Amino acid sequence: MSLVFNNVVTNTPNAPQTYHLVKDSGEDMVKALTTRAKELEVIIKLTTPVKEILMTVDRTSGVIVEENGEKVQVASRVVIIASGGYANNSDWIKKYSGLDLDINLIPVGNEGKMGDGIRMAFQIGAADEGLGVLELLLTGQEKPGSVSQIGYAVVQPDLWINDKGERFCDESVTFDDTSMGNASLLILTLSLNS
Repeated sequence: MSLVFNNVVTNTPNAPQTYHLVKDSGEDMVKALTTRAKELEVIIKLTTPVKEILMTVDRTSGVIVEENGEKVQVASRVVIIASGGYANNSDWIKKYSGLDLDINLIPVGNEGKMGDGIRMAFQIGAADEGLGVLELLLTGQEKPGSVSQIGYAVVQPDLWINDKGERFCDESVTFDDTSMGNASLLILTLSLNS
């Protein structure tokens, strides 16, 4: 199966065009990658959660997974953590942002993100640098070429206003996740303290 890329875009004006869009759908990309992985005899285990990253002296050597209720060791030269964040972990939200999950911080569209991959990285010596920054809006497309209704709340040309109806930032920050988060946190903090 081959893939056709029909566009390269970015969310940020004047930034390098780096998002490669597949002609038909992301599903086609997953199918193509899965097919090629199987051709290379890669073993794919679905619904097999990783429980621990294994280390030799100074490098990863594999993982322990839970398979059919049992812990199984899987050797690997490389371990890539791509497990998502901690948007649903109330203790970590409080620790890293000072906010309270589902009270003054709402992780729209995120489910089950408890920071498991981050926790395993901590266990092998990773630092917690930058954990105060979260992407909490996960809307996705309802169908190809569309944006969900909540997605429109964070894109131009809508105005960002506070609880008094006052515009509080230049909405072009919506193209920069960090600046958008900082502006949102600032206005939330000011609202809570007023």
